[in-house]
Amino acid sequence: MNRHPATPAAVLLGVVLAAAASGCAPTPGLAPAATVPATLPAAPTRASTAASTVTAEPFTPTAVPTGRAGIPAGGLPPATTLTSSDPDVVATAGLTAYYRADTVLDLGPADAHRRALPWTTGQLAAGIRGDRPVTGPGADWTTLATHHGYAAVTVARAYDDGAPTDTRNTVYREFTVTTRPRGRDGWTGAALTYTGFLTLARNGGGWRITTLRTTGRYRSGTNQDSTGGGWGSTECR
Repeated sequence: MNRHPATPAAVLLGVVLAAAASGCAPTPGLAPAATVPATLPAAPTRASTAASTVTAEPFTPTAVPTGRAGIPAGGLPPATTLTSSDPDVVATAGLTAYYRADTVLDLGPADAHRRALPWTTGQLAAGIRGDRPVTGPGADWTTLATHHGYAAVTVARAYDDGAPTDTRNTVYREFTVTTRPRGRDGWTGAALTYTGFLTLARNGGGWRITTLRTTGRYRSGTNQDSTGGGWGSTECR
């Protein structure tokens, strides 16, 4: 049997196969085979998943800025009303101050309401003082401010057969309040009419408003009542 000498190519192939079988490094110039990692990454646990969850920060509303000090158009009730022995005088003064808004000074109705603080007391005063709205004052106020406007206020005594009986130290009063928007540029808006139910308590020789509940809000030329209330309400204002 004749043996043929091995060719150079066959010799080279034998060397490569031997190296692969022995675990030696591959011959230079050949790409290494892909390897499988000995240990696979661990699956995420419930704890690690929870830790990676993004938590939204709680929303904290920011109060609308307040206005600046000053005397509104139309002025304020005289200081003598604070010591009046007539509860009707005190009630009229307090309501006038409460609704006499002026957009040159005020950024919203709450600023005007704080002008009534000298005529109020107790929870009503605390509620007015602490009122810091977190939303804008609305379209009516925006229109009034566009005209650098203010509210002309008229207060008139009204009578309700359902009012509680007065006592020596506590009286109950009903008033009609009409506010008329006026612009410093000559503009006028539709009047709004409210009915105010007040409780007044004796304060030394005078009186202070302890509760104020408004109902109505009739726009001039309509008969639309936007709020409810009356003597049955226990709200402070």
